[in-house]
Amino acid sequence: METTLNATMDFAIAKEVLTHLIEGARQTGMYPEEIPTWEEMLRRIPPYQVNQDGAVKEWMHPFFSDNYHHRHQSHLYPVFPGTEVTPESAPELFQAFVVAVKKRLVIGLKEQSGWGLTYMANNYARMGEGDLAQECLDLLSRSCLLNNFFATHNDWRNMGICVDLPWAPFQIDANMGWTAAMQEMLCFSQPGLIKLLPALPRRWARGSVRGLLCRGGITVDISWDMEARSIQVMLQAQKTQSIQLRLPAAIRSAQVDGAPCPGAHGAVLDALQLQSGETCLLKIELEGTSFSD
Repeated sequence: METTLNATMDFAIAKEVLTHLIEGARQTGMYPEEIPTWEEMLRRIPPYQVNQDGAVKEWMHPFFSDNYHHRHQSHLYPVFPGTEVTPESAPELFQAFVVAVKKRLVIGLKEQSGWGLTYMANNYARMGEGDLAQECLDLLSRSCLLNNFFATHNDWRNMGICVDLPWAPFQIDANMGWTAAMQEMLCFSQPGLIKLLPALPRRWARGSVRGLLCRGGITVDISWDMEARSIQVMLQAQKTQSIQLRLPAAIRSAQVDGAPCPGAHGAVLDALQLQSGETCLLKIELEGTSFSD
């Protein structure tokens, strides 16, 4: 279809596939003769384009302008579900993706859908906007959730929150997106990096979660009390590795397995050593006196 000509998401997926293909080939020693070809293909993919409003364009083609009055956000793929663009890796480009999300808000909640609300929640989580992510999930539960917890595409209760149709098809996208958003609000990971509670809503001031699996083969249990400014984390790695741990606020003190933890500065724990198959218990106190600090 002509409306998918040079869609930004297509370029993003191609970049992701080639990048992981090259990484995997290097790590396994396989297909060495193919790597230069894949690298050349990757180099030839043009950079993402930003429009006059400062938002990443939905199509990398001059014939198409951005339609802010539509709920689709496929051009945000490099932020979610991809991990290519982060505040650390490309801060200016990341901000252009933030602008793209904000521009989509002109459609209003009545034009959203079940899966649209969960996609918004995941994007907000990646952008550190925990309260906005939770608001999306709250709206979904009020308008698009059946009594058996199956999510529907539209507002079957006729609450005026999202798309109003005389029928409400079940849509697994929203169910899976809901759980994905909650995980993203509590933990973000890349190989060598874990962000704890990166988008924690104020209403989740105290809580716990177990068994989150992070990239790099690390299982994470977290319990927190943000009013007391304390976090306890249990990490178990499938392979020996060093990671950086990022916290939601500056660290006052940190202990690992009962001993003072080196490498703490600001909101970061650097070079945390994890041994294959062993557990690591961290107890962390944060600066500040309340959740809002």
